[in-house]
Amino acid sequence: MAVNANSTLLKRLLQQGIIDSDKATKAISEKSGNYRTLPELLINEKLIGSARLAEMATQVSSALSIDLDYYDLVSVPEDLRNEKLVRKNDMLPLAKRGRNMYLAVVDPTNIAAIEDFEFNTGLNAEVVVVEFDKLQKLIEKLFDSSFNLAGDAADWDLGSLGIVEEHEDERWGSDR
Repeated sequence: MAVNANSTLLKRLLQQGIIDSDKATKAISEKSGNYRTLPELLINEKLIGSARLAEMATQVSSALSIDLDYYDLVSVPEDLRNEKLVRKNDMLPLAKRGRNMYLAVVDPTNIAAIEDFEFNTGLNAEVVVVEFDKLQKLIEKLFDSSFNLAGDAADWDLGSLGIVEEHEDERWGSDR
């Protein structure tokens, strides 16, 4: 992915005076090679904050937004955990329902990346706008080899789910 200087999101941010045009032009011309996506450049060059960018992206696209602080990584569908695709596009499938996936994105106007996900998964994407920094943390956590989504099964508290261990003699009765 390359920084898209013709992004609809960037145009809206400039039109509304949310980011300084001169600073944005300078950052794009001088530093776009250091970044994979426009949101990464805008945030790391401190032209806009992650929360403000998510707010504006939601307005531009009329997409839903969620706070990833409350998202459980276990919900990421196993068959959509394609690290190469996720990292390439800076997008993460949050859930799947039928032929649709709910795709966490920072820039909902990045149609090429959304279509790349659709093509590679065979699913239609419903975009959900999220904050850049929170998405990056979630992606790192998901693909961190030391992170175990299921945890150690021996540590699960099944009692809190109403599941209790049964001993063999209790299950079949003592007359066996």
